[in-house]
Amino acid sequence: MENEESILFINTPDLSSLRDPDQARYNLKNSNGNSNDYYQRIQLFTLEWTKNVHPWLEGRIQLVQAYRISRGLSERSFNELAFELLSIGINLREHGLQAKSMPDGVIRLLRKIINLQKRYEKFESLFKIIRGGINGIYLHRQKSDLFNLPAFRKLISWMEIQGCEMQASRFNEWLDYFNYAGGRVTNDLMNTCE
Repeated sequence: MENEESILFINTPDLSSLRDPDQARYNLKNSNGNSNDYYQRIQLFTLEWTKNVHPWLEGRIQLVQAYRISRGLSERSFNELAFELLSIGINLREHGLQAKSMPDGVIRLLRKIINLQKRYEKFESLFKIIRGGINGIYLHRQKSDLFNLPAFRKLISWMEIQGCEMQASRFNEWLDYFNYAGGRVTNDLMNTCE
């Protein structure tokens, strides 16, 4: 990935639908200004990852699908759910430490700032500067145990204040499943996405 920035907030496993700015926040253009190559590479990576974990993961995903049906949630294919699990791991690795280190009070403050930003649109750029400054305080690059439910819960809250409501909503569905399934299943799936 030469000369590319690749921070992803992918909200859907269907990579062709990433044209809507509300669906993804990214800067994937290489030095030639072309991001098409990235989509091909990420699609290959996702398919390879899914293929490698498929035999073990299939039974677990069937349990997730049964849980979703029992709760009246929309059906998702094996590939969609496997991709979401992969996305959980990517987001925990990329943003989990910042999310984990942000106090709940700061998250509540940022939610209030977001509401003010929506209410007073003409001051949007000022509110974004304030949000960026507050977020910057919590940037860390230390190692930490991030593949657990408390860190995942914090990541979801953090994603909500970063404007990733759709992905946070999907991750909340996973959090509900993890709480329902219990420690062993949750640990297995967290280890898989790590």
